[in-house]
Amino acid sequence: MTEWLDISAGLGGHWLYILAIPAAFLFVHVVYGQSRPPVSGRFRWLLQALRWAAVGLLLALVAEPVFSLLSKRAMRPRLLTLVDLSPSMSVVEEDGNRRITQVLEVLHSADFQNCLSRTQVSHWGFAEGAHRLEPDTLSAATAGRATNLTGAISTSLSETGDLSGVLGILLISDGGHNLGEDPVRWAEEMGVPVFALGVGAPDRYPADIQITSVHLPNGGYTGRALPLEVRIRSWGYEGRLVTLTVSEGEQTLDERPVELTGKGQTQQIAIDLKSQEAGPHIYRMAVEAVPGELTDRNNQALAFTHILQDRIRVLVVAGGPTPELSFLQRSLAADSTLTVTRWVYRDSRELYGGQLASLEADLQTADVIVLVDPGPELMDGSLGEAFKAHTAGGGGLLFVGGPRSLNQWDGNASVASVLPVSLPPGVGLVPELTPLALAVEGRTHPVVRPIHDNNQGGGTGAGGFSRPAGVAAAALTDPWAERMPPLSGRVSAVEVEASGAIVLIESAAADRTPVIVAGSYRRGRVIVALASGFWRLDLLASGSGDGPRPIRDLWRNAVKWLSVKEEPTGRVRASAERHVYRGGEEVGVVAEVQDELMRPQEYAVVTASLSGGDWVSADRTIVLSPMGPGRYRGQWPGLPEGEYSFTVDAQIADVPIGSDAGEFSVAATTVESADVRADHGLLREIAAASQGEYHPLREWDQLRKRLMRPPRLVAENRQISLWGHWWIGPLVIGFLATEWLARKRHGML
Repeated sequence: MTEWLDISAGLGGHWLYILAIPAAFLFVHVVYGQSRPPVSGRFRWLLQALRWAAVGLLLALVAEPVFSLLSKRAMRPRLLTLVDLSPSMSVVEEDGNRRITQVLEVLHSADFQNCLSRTQVSHWGFAEGAHRLEPDTLSAATAGRATNLTGAISTSLSETGDLSGVLGILLISDGGHNLGEDPVRWAEEMGVPVFALGVGAPDRYPADIQITSVHLPNGGYTGRALPLEVRIRSWGYEGRLVTLTVSEGEQTLDERPVELTGKGQTQQIAIDLKSQEAGPHIYRMAVEAVPGELTDRNNQALAFTHILQDRIRVLVVAGGPTPELSFLQRSLAADSTLTVTRWVYRDSRELYGGQLASLEADLQTADVIVLVDPGPELMDGSLGEAFKAHTAGGGGLLFVGGPRSLNQWDGNASVASVLPVSLPPGVGLVPELTPLALAVEGRTHPVVRPIHDNNQGGGTGAGGFSRPAGVAAAALTDPWAERMPPLSGRVSAVEVEASGAIVLIESAAADRTPVIVAGSYRRGRVIVALASGFWRLDLLASGSGDGPRPIRDLWRNAVKWLSVKEEPTGRVRASAERHVYRGGEEVGVVAEVQDELMRPQEYAVVTASLSGGDWVSADRTIVLSPMGPGRYRGQWPGLPEGEYSFTVDAQIADVPIGSDAGEFSVAATTVESADVRADHGLLREIAAASQGEYHPLREWDQLRKRLMRPPRLVAENRQISLWGHWWIGPLVIGFLATEWLARKRHGML
């Protein structure tokens, strides 16, 4: 609301010219005092008026007068009220009321309304998204599957526009945040204070049972035990006996009793699963619901794995004996799911380990070939062609560079044509210390995601990343940047060219040079490491302790990913970024598009159509955005529980290129139901970062001084210049012409 207080006007310009206006009027009056021939007094006054108008306007133009209009007004400060309407606000507190009911009692109270009477209030409700609310539409209804504090703050500010008159944001929430960017970082940068009111008891958790995470290997083998670990946390059911069921489709695979510990403690239940069928499998874990639970939607979880027919056969071929070779072989051989055979080049006729013919026999049965610093003799000729044919036919290829291969690099060699990168001839290794980091685009890739998730305290199956209560997302670290010492040698000139290639590891320096890149060649998968000295990284990173060994895990994950054969899909290949999601999580789909020569197809129009599930929306078909040469990505918002499939279609200039299909599952567990405890610590951080204040909801009156600020006085000076208007000139000419014509008609001089 705006209240006008004062309006005043003034005149400015060259005042000497303005004083000349009365003198000009007097002169005109004297001139027209007598006229020949004589005319009536009324007509003479008309002629004087025309002459006065013309002379006055001319003098005004010379004087350049400016009229000033000064206004003063009082403007009430604007306040954005954000009310949390996510499912966690339906939790019943110790007083018997739901959290949202406590909020409404405060918002509708006369005392609170009086406190806000000096402000212009805009009401917003939010869960995973934010929307405007009218005061009379505030109700006890909650909805959604997640809470996005950052999105709520961002949306309300962006739609408000000019922020100069914004007093602040009144955030009323239990502090749950499980979707979107870090709100603390946003609060530091937005320049608007947040006054946070915390709802709910932060040290209390309602009676509930939940599956917090599921750990399942990415792959297994038919007829062999697959270790499954289910973590269960409970409150309020100490000593209660419940049943944990593991199933696939309609088939129950395992069922066992679990005695709950309660008190928020986590229990780990280990189960050995067996599967006789090769292929993808989605397992469902469920704990029976108990009367009185807060919700039973977090009693379930899904986990995905891919069962292989037999152990993966790995053929390691090296250009010579090196510490890198020894380390890589030990890392792979320690994994019981791998069978490792080693060959080391000696000369053109013989290798350490046997004759060339024996190597060719092993090549025929290998699932994955690991080339460790191969020289030109292994990258080209008959062996190079054999490695190329192996990959094109659906085999995996891991290329680990070194001095032999990179210092003598030949881009025309057979093996070079398989790799998803382009290097200049004889590129060589740069002997400089280079810190490593996970590439942003590669963090969801199956090779590095388990390493990243384990570092963040998350798990697989139950779904994605989960920020611990009270810990800001910005505080979570990259395991590579945090643990890994600098790399001693890498390639500094590299271009990622292949369609769908993804950088997994890159230099943490300013150049962000790719170090490890994943891609494909025909039906096979390829990973290339453009560096040397990974064995030293593993030694320095682990020290003498028994901590994580990221490099060893990386090579094992790489070999397992490479072992999966790609079926021919034409020029379009698409997949969901994950196989299992929680309700409320964004579902990402990526597509790789190639032209007739199997090169990355740019400027294609790529769409993805969703089917299955119970999601009712007109946005089932989305347009994917380009993410690099031949690579496209899109996303659907949080989806309800169900089994989904999708079809990706690509075209260029309205000409179809091809299509591909995929599927994924959404578990009953939502992002919101994973943890509904009040997180007032996060609200304190947001308020402090934005120069605001935090108080529990019952102490809202502590904000009176911040919310009851007097109106802001705004002075506005508007200047109007007469001489600057285009119509002044024609008007003067019109006055003079009219006078002249009138005089001529009466025969006057």
